[in-house]
Amino acid sequence: MHKIRLLILLSALVSAPVLAHDLSMDNNASKDCALIAKSCIAAGFVRKDIPGKRFWQDCMHRIILGKSVAKVSIDPARGEACRLDKIKELKAELDDLQQK
Repeated sequence: MHKIRLLILLSALVSAPVLAHDLSMDNNASKDCALIAKSCIAAGFVRKDIPGKRFWQDCMHRIILGKSVAKVSIDPARGEACRLDKIKELKAELDDLQQK
């Protein structure tokens, strides 16, 4: 029983940094995207379907399209850099899908 508890504890410790990393950076997103994501989360946006507080639709997406978001102050150049990075990622995924 002690070994099982130890395994559960070790699993939790190992997975915690991975989950934290996922909140700040989606896949290979740029540092600009990570900064925007952290700013959105700090402003109270969440990954749940709460109108006006949705992480992607109400914050990230608006910022990378050059729109302003209340309580989030980001240099527009960072939003543009993140948008270009997301486009690059999506094109790579599309190329991969077309080759199969």
